[in-house]
Amino acid sequence: MRRRIDTRLMWALALLPLAACAPAPPTRVVTLCANLAGAGPSSDATDPDHRGTAILTLTPTAIHYEIHAPGLGKVIATHVHHAEPGFNGPMLWELNAGFQGESAVGTATEIPHGIIALMETYPREFYVKLHSVAYPGGAIRGQLVPCGR
Repeated sequence: MRRRIDTRLMWALALLPLAACAPAPPTRVVTLCANLAGAGPSSDATDPDHRGTAILTLTPTAIHYEIHAPGLGKVIATHVHHAEPGFNGPMLWELNAGFQGESAVGTATEIPHGIIALMETYPREFYVKLHSVAYPGGAIRGQLVPCGR
C-alpha cells in the first residue's frame, strides 16, 4: 500500500538538517516585512494589478501576522514559502486559510521546528504568497526583509 506524504511534512523534514544548525529561537520579538506584488510570468505570483503588504512578528513559538491586500478580492490561502529572491520555492506552512476583505490579522503556531530561528537569521530566504479566487496558483508575493530596511 502506498502512503501519501504531506508536502509540508516533506519540506519540514528536508529543512530539519538546517534547523539543527540554526541559531536558538528568538528570545526577542523580530518583525519582518514584505511588499507583495504579482511579479509576472517567471514568478509563481501573476496578478499584475494588485499590491499588498505583510508584517510578520516572530516570537519563540509563534508568528503573528498582518496581511493587507486592498482590492484583491477573496483570498483563498496565505502561505510562507522558502526560496531566495528571484526563485520559486516550496510552501512551508499556511499562515491563513483565506479571508474576505482587505486584511487578515492572526497568529500561526504550528510552525516546523527551527524555522522561526531560520527566518530570523535568513529572512530573505522566505517569502509570503497570497492565492486569490482569480489567481489560485498565486496572486501576489513578497520576499521578507527586516522592517525598515
